[in-house]
Amino acid sequence: INELDNTIQLSEDSNGFYHAYNTINLDLKSKSADVKHLPTMLEGQVAALSSGQLDVDNVITLLESLFDSKLYRADQHSFILYPVKDTTPFLQKNIIQPQSISKSSLLTTLLQKKDFTIIEQDADAQIRFRPYFRNAFDLQAALHQLKNNEDYRNLVEQEQDLVLEIFEEVFDHRNYTGRSGMMFSYEGIGSIYWHMVSKLLLAVQENYFRAIRMNEPLEKVKKLGQLYYDIRSGLSAEKTPEEYGAFPYDPYSHTPAHSGAQQPGMTGQVKEEVLTRFGELGCLVDQGILKFEPSLLKRNEFLFDKRTFEYYDVLQQKHQLVLQKNQLAYTFCQVPIIYTLSDTETRIILDCNDG
Repeated sequence: INELDNTIQLSEDSNGFYHAYNTINLDLKSKSADVKHLPTMLEGQVAALSSGQLDVDNVITLLESLFDSKLYRADQHSFILYPVKDTTPFLQKNIIQPQSISKSSLLTTLLQKKDFTIIEQDADAQIRFRPYFRNAFDLQAALHQLKNNEDYRNLVEQEQDLVLEIFEEVFDHRNYTGRSGMMFSYEGIGSIYWHMVSKLLLAVQENYFRAIRMNEPLEKVKKLGQLYYDIRSGLSAEKTPEEYGAFPYDPYSHTPAHSGAQQPGMTGQVKEEVLTRFGELGCLVDQGILKFEPSLLKRNEFLFDKRTFEYYDVLQQKHQLVLQKNQLAYTFCQVPIIYTLSDTETRIILDCNDG
């Protein structure tokens, strides 16, 4: 556990954010490992917030920083998975720079002999690796075939590692993160992934109740509550169809930068929002004990006039309850729970089925 705590602390960067993922490059020759951080990700901040290692001040600072960061999308008042980055145009990919060619006698010789076994020259005089190489293993196989040619055998043996290094410089496979760094939809560049935002919401709520348990100052608890609802206001239920780009109460996977919500379907967001909703209602299970602590519940959730509440009990029997002004109701394990706003002392009344 101590090692995990230290890892979290060491993952904090100079801007107060937390690294989510690292890539590692093992150099067997020098027997060394090179670790490189991937760009800032919303997932890393959610993980840090959920770890329980941040004190209330750090939680507040991190959340406020998120709204001022490159992860924030003002048009949706929410957060993208990773900062928007510039991508290399397709025709500018797979270009070997002249300085890389000049440091390899093998590549220079292949060009001079117009041998296009592993590289070729296009109509614009750009030097590229052959298009059928899917990865370094394919290149290694081609280099192995070149050894059968006496003109190249010694050069291949001397420069195989160098050519593989140049190949990696061109494609940077070790830092390839799939759709997140190349696509503009399906949780790609500029996309809000709503499941991750709902995880952020849950993490903030967890820290809110943790601050209460730790007897943190009331103003800090209130600040966490404000930040919670600020994040919540960016979710679909708080938006118009025009703002969301779809029917707000339908679950969607993501919202790319160039359109409204996309990819409908029951995502993991639903799970997180079931949990956060019970948290808002203050219905909490702690060490097997059901507790009611509705401090996060807003006053405007209570009824303004009389309404009928329908529910099904554990025997699947339908029931109706008449609720009055300043009441709200929900069920937990199909047992109805009614809240009533009151100026008198807080109390709980338990009504049993047997009267």
